Amino acid sequence: MTFECREMHSGIGGTSFPELDWVLDSGKNTVIFCKTIALGFRLASYLWRCAKSKGFSNLSKLIRLFNSLN
Repeated sequence: MTFECREMHSGIGGTSFPELDWVLDSGKNTVIFCKTIALGFRLASYLWRCAKSKGFSNLSKLIRLFNSLN
């Protein structure tokens, strides 16, 4: 198991998170912790859009959103 911390330059109030594009290309399981459910949903939506544009299939298994409501 590896722990990696990366600094983000885009604001967390937006809907675009280009600093996290590496997650889709890494081929590894990755957990991203978000402080709020709203931020987690915006991040998951961004990754779904990017994955779809890159031609990934089976997005419901590739990108999953877990929060305290689950």
